[in-house]
Amino acid sequence: MNEELRKYVERTRRDIESGADATIVCFGDSITAGYAVRRGFPSFLLESLRQRFPDSKIEMINSGISGDTSQDGLSRLDWAVLSYEPDLVTINFGINDCVLGLSLEEFEMNLVEMVRRIRAGPDSEILLLSSQPLESPPYDQRVLDYYQTV
Repeated sequence: MNEELRKYVERTRRDIESGADATIVCFGDSITAGYAVRRGFPSFLLESLRQRFPDSKIEMINSGISGDTSQDGLSRLDWAVLSYEPDLVTINFGINDCVLGLSLEEFEMNLVEMVRRIRAGPDSEILLLSSQPLESPPYDQRVLDYYQTV
């Protein structure tokens, strides 16, 4: 794990390395849910962590819903994330916001509100993620703008 990323997940990393229990919620859209692929990235993350830290009990909750925007995510934050009182939350929205026309400003405000509410609740560590750019113009450049906002 590189040093830049390490500082954002230090508490969770320490817990996992020491064999303590950890709950991770992966929150997002179809990229998180694993729509139209064999498995979503949360299953690969869990597999990797379990191989590296076999003594830790890691609970991985996939709270991805295909088609969700950041606005949809914000509306389900309480039951899809906060109710688990996770140690770490990954947040991955953007493609649907772009395609469905949510403005960059609204997208950013939704992400900021998610982070604020998570910090005010269980004080989980948070990773904001982006995905691979789309390989279909004209969405590719537009999606990159959303990822830059992240």
